[in-house]
Amino acid sequence: MAKQLARKRLKALLGTFSDVKLRNESDSIAKWLQTAPFPPFCNKTTSEPCHVALYMNMPTGEVITTNILKDLLLRKQSHGDVSVYVPFIENVKTSQMTFVEVVSSDDLEQNFLPNKWNILEPTGGSGGRVKLEEVCTKSTVVTALVPGLGFDLHGNRLGRGKGFYDRYLQNLRSQCGVVHCVGLALSCSVLDEVPTDEFDVKMDWLATGNGLEKCTAPVM
Repeated sequence: MAKQLARKRLKALLGTFSDVKLRNESDSIAKWLQTAPFPPFCNKTTSEPCHVALYMNMPTGEVITTNILKDLLLRKQSHGDVSVYVPFIENVKTSQMTFVEVVSSDDLEQNFLPNKWNILEPTGGSGGRVKLEEVCTKSTVVTALVPGLGFDLHGNRLGRGKGFYDRYLQNLRSQCGVVHCVGLALSCSVLDEVPTDEFDVKMDWLATGNGLEKCTAPVM
């Protein structure tokens, strides 16, 4: 019940968020991420590329990720030290999702189209594309840029209730060496406290229009 009420409240707040403010905050977040060690939070201790999992935003109510994705693909083209992955929903009923590699800006422009939620996905599905979970080892460092309806500074995240990201991130953390979870939050989405349960994956960082903030455990 607490989650349902929080979702209702946050959806109402996001419904009043202007397009101009959405774009401005999204642009600021993209710039803040560029000030972090780039690619974000990857420590280059091996020759393996940094792996960044990035969501493709819905038309409204989420931080726009277009500029972040463009920056990452330019970095991939110029330095070759980053691999970029975006979501593909394989089964809606079971909340099964994978992340597939985007190899270039041309790949994005030519081979991705909006799905029924108006979110870009590969036109050929996940077949033939490299999946993030299939290349992960215990030495792999991943930065996951995660959407959400609500966040708090203790790392708690409230999604839309389907469990796609919690399931995927739990599995990813069991396979990879390090997974840095970074919540991308609009100003109206940051609450004093977000209701959670035992299956919710915590964020390590929050990125807002005001900067990057490391999440901390609540004082008991």
